[in-house]
This record gives sequence, structure tokens and C-alpha cells, in this order.
Amino acid sequence: AAPLQVPPSPQGRPLLVQAGGSAGGQALAARFADAVFTPQHVLGPAQEFYRGIKDAVRAAGRDPQRVAVLPGLNPVVGSTEEEARRRQRELNALVAIEDRLEGFARWAGVDPDALDLDRPFPLELLGETGSTYGSAGFETATRVLLENNRTKTVRRLIDEGNTAHRSVVGTPEQIADSVEEWFRSGAADGFNVQCDVYPGGLELFVDHVVPELQRRGLFRREYSGSTLREHYGVTVDRSGRP
Repeated sequence: AAPLQVPPSPQGRPLLVQAGGSAGGQALAARFADAVFTPQHVLGPAQEFYRGIKDAVRAAGRDPQRVAVLPGLNPVVGSTEEEARRRQRELNALVAIEDRLEGFARWAGVDPDALDLDRPFPLELLGETGSTYGSAGFETATRVLLENNRTKTVRRLIDEGNTAHRSVVGTPEQIADSVEEWFRSGAADGFNVQCDVYPGGLELFVDHVVPELQRRGLFRREYSGSTLREHYGVTVDRSGRP
């Protein structure tokens, strides 16, 4: 009920980022968010989500270009595709397959004892979206991933690392190809990049993938401002109002 006893931020109010794929979460994002984090594994559904958010932002009387949709992306970078896949295999080997199976089953909301590592995932085990206390966005992403990989064994799904967010394994050019496809086809304004290890995985992404994106005109070569809001292309707001 009183003024906050600290100096104001140079950007007015902080950048507002929303995460959550439920109807309520998307409505909240449409009214207030500057950026939206989302788990998306498959291009078509990602495009549908993107259009839905932009339409909701427009219906709320805001400019859709001012709200960035940022799917999660887990890049595994190698100088060749085989090197990248070997890197992923080596990381997988650090955790016992039984423990990875348990984590995968928990992510999918099923009993690990009901899964056979060398058979496809039994889709009939999945509950209805919204039937658990987990994230509706992750539940939807889980269903989409499994429905689009019906012939892959559980072991392969686990080894490929596609759980919470989409994994892209390959050369800098291959990863840039995927980023460009999603960006140009209306599935993403950018990505919430989550590297396999830190700092090494991030260094590989910055040193090899970013220059390839810059070469294609997809990544800035210098910042145009000094605040996070300016980096996102959102007008600096010194009023404190959303």
C-alpha cells in the first residue's frame, strides 16, 4: 500500500514471461506476457500453438509482434552428426538405464513397471490431458511426442532425450536448419535454449551454432539496447504499468 523503497529499474517493469499451456495460462499470456515459454516437439502442433497465442494476444487488444513465443530447445552439438550422437550416448551412459526409465515414466505419468524398454510406448496408458496435477503444457507435449513416434521403442525415446523439451542432435548446420525451419514456418519467434552440459554445451552453441545463424541473417550481431526488454524488442516502459 506504499511506494517501494528501491530505485526503479532502467526498463520500467521487468520483462514478463509466462509458462504453462492450459487455457487459463494462455489467456494470462495473451493479456500480460512479453514472452511465452512452451514445450513443443512436433512442428505442426507447434505452429497451431503459435497461431493460438498470437490470435489470443490480438483478441486482447495487444500487438502479437510484441509477444515472443519461445519453445524449449535442447541442442547437442558435434563437428559431425556421428560426433554429436556419440556425445549424447556418452552423456546417457552416465545414468543407469533403470533410472532413466523411471524418470521417463514419471514424465509420461505412468508406472515404469508397465513399460518394456524394447517395445513401443503403449499409448493406452496415457491419461486424459488435465487428469493429473502436472503442467497441462507438458502433458500435451508428451502426448504429441508419443503419438508421433509410435514405432520407436521406449529405449530409443529415452536415448534420444526428447522428454520435457525438443532435442536436436547434429552439426551446427543441422541445428541451424531446424531453428530456421521452425522460425520461418511460424512455429517460434526464438528459442529457450537449454544445453546438454554447462559450460561446455553452451560454449559449443555460442561458438558454432550462433555464427551459422548470423550468417543466415537469423541472429543479431550486436545488441540494439541495454535492457532485456530492448533485447526482446519490447518498448521500454518507465510507468510501471503492464
